[in-house]
Amino acid sequence: ASSAASDVYKRQGEGVMNIRQMQIFRALCEELNFTKTAARLNMTQPAVSHVVAELERETGTPLFDRIGRRIYLTAAGKLLLEKITRLLELYDDISAGFAGETGLQPLKVGSCLTIANFWLPEIAGKFARACPDTPLEITVDIVSRVAAMLAANKIDIALYEGAVPDARFRAREFSSYRIGWLAAPDHPLAKQKQIPLSEALRHPLLLREKGSAVRSTFDSTLLLHGLKAEARWTSVNSQALVRGALGGAGICVIPEIIAANELAAGRLVRLDIAAEPMVNKNFIVYHPDKYLSPQTSKLIEIVLTVSPGDQAVK
Repeated sequence: ASSAASDVYKRQGEGVMNIRQMQIFRALCEELNFTKTAARLNMTQPAVSHVVAELERETGTPLFDRIGRRIYLTAAGKLLLEKITRLLELYDDISAGFAGETGLQPLKVGSCLTIANFWLPEIAGKFARACPDTPLEITVDIVSRVAAMLAANKIDIALYEGAVPDARFRAREFSSYRIGWLAAPDHPLAKQKQIPLSEALRHPLLLREKGSAVRSTFDSTLLLHGLKAEARWTSVNSQALVRGALGGAGICVIPEIIAANELAAGRLVRLDIAAEPMVNKNFIVYHPDKYLSPQTSKLIEIVLTVSPGDQAVK
């Protein structure tokens, strides 16, 4: 009887994908290398291969293409990864949720650069006073990498500039800023009115790097007019572009809030470009299915009530 019960149990367990298999599959999708995955998970390579074989048997389709010494996800593998990622996010949220009730678990936040410079200090200060036992673990990066971290569940909350690319996430606007065409007062275009966009593009441009929220908005504006631009300078640091413009190197296209002092003092001027205003909205973004601890809810509340700043667009 005991043997029969055991056989029934085994049959019931067949074809049921478990959490560990999902975690191994996700890790292999990230590494795309059996040896590296095995080392990362403290497993043997045959054990990783066995898990993949089991998953392919259960799903009834190949999940990886083996081409030479490399592996690539098949279309079915990509679909499975998307579904498994969602399940593991929920599993991780449940696991973290019980421990998080103590308020001792760090809250992981990804922030874009402009928000980090002008809004995050106030947000972090208010949160530290409201939840002194919950540390904020903050990563500041360009918008494309912040979005990737949120999609991979490596952060709990994203403070995001510009258009939110993924409809899976909930985005709530809390402020905004203008992006200006700024130059030294003696620039040839400084005193002109209604400068055609094509004319501005003939002058040296000092631009943020591809992948940043500011550059994406700039490129989208040009795309609407069927235009492209070549950067004389490209930098991840907007202050470097400000200094370049102050030195006469060209026109910098940056958030006006960054150059507020230079504009107020007349060391830089705002060019009158005949194009629609460039505006980036700031959002707090999170997964709608994600467990929201009391601390996370408090952070969201603080962000949504933070002062909009001098350059906010109404």
